[in-house]
Amino acid sequence: MTEEGCRETPGCWDGVLYNGKMIGTVSANFGLTPDPSPTAGGVWAGVGQAECYKTPPNSARGPDIDLDGLVDDCEYRLAYLFAPSLMISTGDACPLGEPYWAARFFDNYDPVSGLGGWGRFVRIAYLLSYYKDCGAGAHRGDSEMITVQVTYNPNTQHWHFMKAFLTAHYLSANSNSLWYTPSSLQFPTGDTLDYPRVFVSKNKHANYRSSSCGAPGNLTFDECPAPYDTGRVKVFASHNIGGDIHQFIDCRESINPLYWTNGREECFHTNTTFRGWQTAGTGSATAYVQIMTTYAYKCFAYDILNIDRCYWGVAGPND
Repeated sequence: MTEEGCRETPGCWDGVLYNGKMIGTVSANFGLTPDPSPTAGGVWAGVGQAECYKTPPNSARGPDIDLDGLVDDCEYRLAYLFAPSLMISTGDACPLGEPYWAARFFDNYDPVSGLGGWGRFVRIAYLLSYYKDCGAGAHRGDSEMITVQVTYNPNTQHWHFMKAFLTAHYLSANSNSLWYTPSSLQFPTGDTLDYPRVFVSKNKHANYRSSSCGAPGNLTFDECPAPYDTGRVKVFASHNIGGDIHQFIDCRESINPLYWTNGREECFHTNTTFRGWQTAGTGSATAYVQIMTTYAYKCFAYDILNIDRCYWGVAGPND
């Protein structure tokens, strides 16, 4: 049963962020033509830069309904193919949630500042949307997120992993959130240009690069003990929240039968605290829109000497 069908079939939604069945080939899902560079690193998505970047709505390349500079079919393929593998401790008392996602195109040129030269790339935000945090300072809802940045290699026609931002209590006094390059991360396929592996702190859901939870400098309440339940983050086409101009999803009820009748909505573009679709209990998490409007996703800090100057990825005239 697909997630979309669960709304009409109460009880079928398992509420789990990860799904081991998503590990492996996805050729059948997208009807891909043969990989032109089967031995090269990175991901063959069946579409390249010309099919993905900066198409006007309903053009020959395909629709970009949310007006984020990416063909909608392409951004779904990339989100699916680069979905991180989560390592969640089997002893985690609250591993459930409803993942959503978004994608954003960054051009090689910022028409406002006149700066450029960094290359075109795509950022994909995986909004993990846990129902609750049940560790120290427990609270309803947990708005942890992973951003994966990718680019296209025209020589191999593969998409390449560039780096990832792992939230760990981001925008809180205890934030341990960072951008990580391939040399800092693990990759389940052994290919540093493919999707990354992320370790999730037990009960707290902070994201880290290894089982040590980011030590040294580790937070005392974050631990990532084995054994693990592991699998790729679920990516449903219907869970794309869209862009700033055209929002596919903002405020919506839960798809979990435990919560969808309580009247509680969660919002992804509106600035409201995130409570995991629950009405009872204490505490709530940072609004997703506050996280996404920083350099964790929407803001590209192109000037390292002046990091508060950002390019927001608005598609310019250059293609």
